[in-house]
Formats: sequence, C-alpha cells, structure tokens
Amino acid sequence: MTNTSSEQKSLLRTICKRDRQNLSHAYKKKAEALIHAKFLLYLKSTNYNHTIGFYYPTRDEFDTIPLLETLSNQGTKCLLPKVEPESMEMDFYEWSPNSKMIKNSSLVFLEPYSNKKGIPTIIIAPLLTCDLSGNRLGYGKGLYDQYLVSHNNIIKIAFCYEKLLSKDTTIPSEEHDQRIDVIFTENQTIYIS
Repeated sequence: MTNTSSEQKSLLRTICKRDRQNLSHAYKKKAEALIHAKFLLYLKSTNYNHTIGFYYPTRDEFDTIPLLETLSNQGTKCLLPKVEPESMEMDFYEWSPNSKMIKNSSLVFLEPYSNKKGIPTIIIAPLLTCDLSGNRLGYGKGLYDQYLVSHNNIIKIAFCYEKLLSKDTTIPSEEHDQRIDVIFTENQTIYIS
C-alpha cells in the first residue's frame, strides 16, 4: 500500500518540526540575520515600493520580527494575517511596531488588532521546509494556499534555514499547493523558474 501525498506530508512535518527544534539558538540567529540582510538587498534591487505580508512567528519558527520592525521603520507597508475563526479565511492587515497584537481564538498565533486590510505584493510564507522546485511544506491548514489562489500575482518568498532545505527530496505536492517563487537561505538565493 502506498502513502498518499497527505500522509507523506504529515510524516515529513513531524520530522521537520523535530529537526527545527534541534537547531541551536546561535545557528538560527546567525542564519536569520544573514537572510534578513539578503532580503533587504533583494527589495532594493526591485526598485519597487512593496507591500509585504509577513507572519508573526510562534514557538521556534524563523523570526521575522526584526525584519518587520526594520522595514516598517523605513516606511514599508507591512501586513500580518488574521484568520476568521468560523470560515478559516485569511486576510492581511496593517502592522507597525506599536501595533496591539491579540491571540487568534482558534489557532496558535498572534494577529494584529487592526481593521486596515491590505493586499501584499510579496508574501513571506511560513514553512517547515521547502525543496529546490519551490514546493513548500507548511502546517497543513492550507491558509496561505487558499489565499494565494485568489491573489495569484503576489510574489511568494520562503525563508528557510539551509539545514532544513530539502535538497535531495521533492516535497509531495497536491493540486491546491502554491509554489514559492524565491527561496532565501543563509547560503543562497534560489529563484524558481
């Protein structure tokens, strides 16, 4: 009997969560600083005033907060997701360093207490890992995939620790999965064609 893509992804999530928990704090902080710097250079190279959709990190996720603060203080419009508990639909709302954050009632992340909705031109998608073809392994809720289907002109970015990048294995992909356009690790920038 063969595993379905869904079963394979579930197993891979368990492995990747364990591997991420085992990364040292020093390694993560160094990698995050390098990736933040590379992303800032990428934004400068585009010569475009982007509106950027981030995620607010929980537990041991890649820390986006220093980058959020830097960009917001430079005048970039930064957005964070809010999820409607009943419909599980996600939209993005404005954020600034002094924004009040509240806990989502059905999920384990913080959301901005804001009613100023925005549509990003770039999304930094949360992930456990991604592969060299742009397949992303998220947390299994499909929130970002659903959002990106109806906003298909957004540039999709992944921040992935090099040690967690799936270089030799392709992540199982299903029809609804949205591929990443650009992957940043501390060692490389990968443009998916």
